[in-house]
Amino acid sequence: MDEFWSELERELGESIEAFGLAEHLSGWDLPEAGRWFIAFVTRSGVYFRRPARSTWVGAMLNRSSPADKEVAYHISGEQLETVEDLALQSSQFSRLRRWFKADPGIQLRYRDEHGAAQDLVVRFETNRAALLEALWRLSSGAL
Repeated sequence: MDEFWSELERELGESIEAFGLAEHLSGWDLPEAGRWFIAFVTRSGVYFRRPARSTWVGAMLNRSSPADKEVAYHISGEQLETVEDLALQSSQFSRLRRWFKADPGIQLRYRDEHGAAQDLVVRFETNRAALLEALWRLSSGAL
C-alpha cells in the first residue's frame, strides 16, 4: 500500500498530506456505481479518484460501462472556499444519538472552472479526522 501512495506522490510531484476512502453523498452527477473514491489532500488541492474497474464477464463480452473507466476530480486550494463538518450542525442531538446516526459528511464549497459556486458533500470512511484537518488547512491557505 505504501508503494501505491509513493507512486502517486511521484506522479503528482508533491506529498500527500492525508488520504482515505470517501463516499460521494451529493454535489456531482454520478452513476450509482461511482459513489466511492479514494480521497487525498496535497498542498495544491483535494483529489477524488476511482480507479478503472473491469470484470472478467465484461472483458469476455468485450463490453464496458461508465463504471469501468477511471473517474478523477480535483479541487484546487484556490477554488476551495469553505470546509464544513456537517456533524457539528447536529448539536441539538445528544452525543449518544449521534453515535447511532450516520455521519452526515463534510461539505466542501468551491468555485468551478467557470467561477460558479458549487457544493460537494462526502463522507470519509477512513482517516476522517486527518482528512478534515488537512482540508481546513488547505482552505485557510495554511498547507
